[in-house]
Amino acid sequence: MGLLDGITLSGGECLLCPEIGAICKALKRMGFRVKLDSNGCRPEVLRKLLEDEVIDYVALDYKAPRGSFEAVT
Repeated sequence: MGLLDGITLSGGECLLCPEIGAICKALKRMGFRVKLDSNGCRPEVLRKLLEDEVIDYVALDYKAPRGSFEAVT
């Protein structure tokens, strides 16, 4: 506290964590801004976090072969 303004949640696809909502809420209560890095595999979880206003920024990283990127995104 006092050294950071925000926290980035990433790696291992954080939307798969069953406690991601509680983690984000706890970070917000502590006064941090919350950024989430995701591949978007669980859009319903992401939508809930956005609706609950417990994340401030989302970075989506789509992984697809170059020839399939347009179809995937």
